[in-house]
Amino acid sequence: MTARTARNAALQYPARSPIGMLAGLALCLVAFYLSCSLLSYNQADPSLIRATSNDITNIGGYTGALVADLALQILGMASALLIIVPGIWGIKMLRGQEVGYMWLRVTLLMACLVCPSAVFALFEPPISWPIASGMGGSIGHVLPDSMGRAFKNPFFVSAILFSDIVMLMIAI
Repeated sequence: MTARTARNAALQYPARSPIGMLAGLALCLVAFYLSCSLLSYNQADPSLIRATSNDITNIGGYTGALVADLALQILGMASALLIIVPGIWGIKMLRGQEVGYMWLRVTLLMACLVCPSAVFALFEPPISWPIASGMGGSIGHVLPDSMGRAFKNPFFVSAILFSDIVMLMIAI
């Protein structure tokens, strides 16, 4: 009886793989680095779009300034998903839970980045918003501009948000 119970416990709680835990730690560290870089974004920092001799004020250094500028220019506010979702994956891996079908999860994450960008592009950015492409980034402006009539329908926007939430739940 005890052997059967031990076997069921082993199936219920899989052994923590050191490589899986290291991968989870790496994902958590990347998510932390991205969050620090995005939160300390400064438009005056040098980047691929802006050449300047100013000192870098981004916490992530030159690489953090580049990553933050590209993420905000391309995805806008949806770049927060690049922090949240891999951070959740990393926490799951650190806890010993399996994160299977990673190729499907990454593909769904990439698809999920487009929809919130388009929705954020519908909002008028505040005056203090440092990105010229708006809150949705460059990708966010492509969809509402090309499908302008559909994005004026609140049911269409609600359906996009609902499908994006479903894809995010599958990706997490």
